[in-house]
Amino acid sequence: MGVEDKIHVDADLANAPNYLAYQAAVTGGQFENLQPGTYVAYHEGELVGSGMDRDTLFQELHQKGIQGFFFHQVGVPEVTVHLRSPHIVR
Repeated sequence: MGVEDKIHVDADLANAPNYLAYQAAVTGGQFENLQPGTYVAYHEGELVGSGMDRDTLFQELHQKGIQGFFFHQVGVPEVTVHLRSPHIVR
């Protein structure tokens, strides 16, 4: 893996409870039975939702009053995103 292929995670995200919980789930094999591409969402260090459609997942979390969560797509190598606001991204 070349330098340009490495993902940089800033210190704030690397130490955030939601990111740490996600990383623990990945290393613990908790997502092995999920279909690649499934979105998972964490809030306050807990898995709060999952699903194949990002917008539907975001709407479900919003309806539950969950704001400021971390989400990532399982089995898809991409940059992780930490949302700090209750806005739904489309």
